[in-house]
Amino acid sequence: MKSKKLVAILLVLLIVLGSFGTAYAAEMESLPAPSESNAPVPGESNAPAPGESNAPAPSESSAPAPSESNAPALSENGKFDAASEPMEVQQEPSSRGVSITPIGVTGLEFHVGALGVNGQGGVREVAFAVWSEKTGDVKWYIGNAYGGGDYGAAVSAVNHGKQTGKYYAQLYVTDNFGVQKMVGQSIYTITEDSKPPDARQVRADNFDAVGRYKHIVATGVSDPSSVYALYAIVYNEEQGEDVYYLMDQYDSSTWGFLVDLSEYNFHGGNYRVNVYGMDGRGNEGIIGSTSFYVTPAVTSISSFDVYTYSYDYDILYVKGVECNFGVDEVWVYAYNDALGEDYGVWYMMDYKWPSWQTRIWFEDLGNYASIYHADVYVLDDRGGFTYTDTVSWNSY
Repeated sequence: MKSKKLVAILLVLLIVLGSFGTAYAAEMESLPAPSESNAPVPGESNAPAPGESNAPAPSESSAPAPSESNAPALSENGKFDAASEPMEVQQEPSSRGVSITPIGVTGLEFHVGALGVNGQGGVREVAFAVWSEKTGDVKWYIGNAYGGGDYGAAVSAVNHGKQTGKYYAQLYVTDNFGVQKMVGQSIYTITEDSKPPDARQVRADNFDAVGRYKHIVATGVSDPSSVYALYAIVYNEEQGEDVYYLMDQYDSSTWGFLVDLSEYNFHGGNYRVNVYGMDGRGNEGIIGSTSFYVTPAVTSISSFDVYTYSYDYDILYVKGVECNFGVDEVWVYAYNDALGEDYGVWYMMDYKWPSWQTRIWFEDLGNYASIYHADVYVLDDRGGFTYTDTVSWNSY
């Protein structure tokens, strides 16, 4: 029984092995013979022989020849010369704007400014082209660098024949690659002006309690070309004395100065003030007038006495000295007939109630026995020095 089963198993194995061998033989028969293979025969490689490259010849290359290269040339120092070779510009020159403001005192000058200037690789130069509408004569002004990308230059109409009217300014920026571009412009007007400054009012005010000074004030002073200077001439109509004063500027439209009446010895009467102005272009003329009155000093003495105490001097007593502006000091100018009035001597008197007194020294006046005279002067509280009277006596 067991032998029959073993025979059956062996039979099955033989059948399986036979099927596998048949399939393998069929597969092998389908393969091409070595003589028909596409593989290269040893020694018959398809690679190009040396010198027979498939790459295009140099003359057929699409790359530009060295002379046609887009790369910038090298300068003598071995660096790229950006100024001489064109390169792609990433940013054109630009500016945030152009400003124009008046400068100076003539009204013929102005400042042109460029704000926030930029350029590819930096800014090489900033220049302003300026011309007058009347002449069209273009003048170039190189901008000065102020920092922060700001530039500016001063322009004078003197360079343009002192023309008035409109002026045009164009801003040109050149970057470090040599690219120049007009990036802004503005207009400025210089007004016509052939007249001196004008003033709304000229007045004279009291300045101090005693009346020594007068304050002359000019208000509302203006001129299209700016005010250069104001001056005044003050004169006493009765005495004919005149004094020149240069006025001070208090603010944009107010000027003034002080008249010291001591310069006129406090002469009473009417005073005339003429104010003159000059603008920045040299136009000059009277711009206003005013006047003021000065009360004269009134002085007097009631009496005098002279006492001779020795052969050296006389003592002069003056009583009842008065002045409407107060009495600060009393002086006498003493002289005699022997020497004459030109050879007198000044003495300041001392106050000892109830009179003013001083010694008149004979030695000062030549020790002459003669008729003596003393001109009495009062110095008042304002500083006015006023002749009051002359007293005379015989001294032997």
